[in-house]
Amino acid sequence: MAQSIIEKTGAQVIDNNYVIDYSSLITLKNFTGLTVIHITDYGLEGEVKTTLSETTDYTLDTNALTITIKSSSVTINASNDRVAILRTTSVTTPAVSFSDTALLTDTDLNTAVQQSVFRLQELNEQTSDGYDTSSLAIGQQVQAALDAVNAVTGEGWVVNSRIANEAVTSDKIANGTIRGEDIDIDNIRSTIAQIIYPVGSIYANFSDSVNPSALFGFGTWLRIEGKAMVGYQAGDSDFGTLGSTGGAKTHQLTISEMPRHRHDIPNLRRVGNMDDDENKGVFQPGPNNTPTGFVGGDLPHNNLQPYVVVNLWYRTA
Repeated sequence: MAQSIIEKTGAQVIDNNYVIDYSSLITLKNFTGLTVIHITDYGLEGEVKTTLSETTDYTLDTNALTITIKSSSVTINASNDRVAILRTTSVTTPAVSFSDTALLTDTDLNTAVQQSVFRLQELNEQTSDGYDTSSLAIGQQVQAALDAVNAVTGEGWVVNSRIANEAVTSDKIANGTIRGEDIDIDNIRSTIAQIIYPVGSIYANFSDSVNPSALFGFGTWLRIEGKAMVGYQAGDSDFGTLGSTGGAKTHQLTISEMPRHRHDIPNLRRVGNMDDDENKGVFQPGPNNTPTGFVGGDLPHNNLQPYVVVNLWYRTA
């Protein structure tokens, strides 16, 4: 188990409300310090190590042996990030100087040995884990400067042959460095359109009737005229086959489609008088009914749902 490194996953840091206990690190007063590193996208191609700044990004409690990272300054992703705390021992100033007049004490000697052991331990553990505390901060500054220089040098500015796969990311592109004349708008539009409209897609436009092959620069398109679309329904006799058509703008009812009904006028005959008054007759239904006359124009009726007309195209290839 490493004695000079503490690594916490993003979830562990968030669960502790950004407070990390570093009591497991053995420190040497006046000679060892702590370096706090935020690692985004840990283990992925876009992994970035950022050295945090005390007071700006975190506070240090040497009594409670805790580090509190400020959520207002640092955002930690629970899934992909890690936070590393590295013990860093300075050997620039030795614990004891063996000058001609120096008085060597056991305390100084023990401190000097511990100082050297701590530093060797840090170099071994931290280097094997991919940390280089002596060059991490300046390395980040140099790399940022190199990125900026490489972006504007060489004939033709930046060309594809000079860019490694996945090398260009949004955090490496300075604001305003990409100019309009550097962007192939037609190619970008065609690429995006091919993602949005794969073979089998429907393209609709209220005003522009231009074939999408001319508009986007790709594909074979079939115009859909005078048809409304309906969703596929498995097993349905009308809607169970993709590409099938049906329906009509008008329809003339057949007799079998009309509601069952009849129109009869009774045929009455006089069988006598009421109260011997010839003006008050008694009638009974006759043997036959009298049919009514024909009405109606015998024309088809409108069969259209409410609609709006647009330009519709279907990509076939």
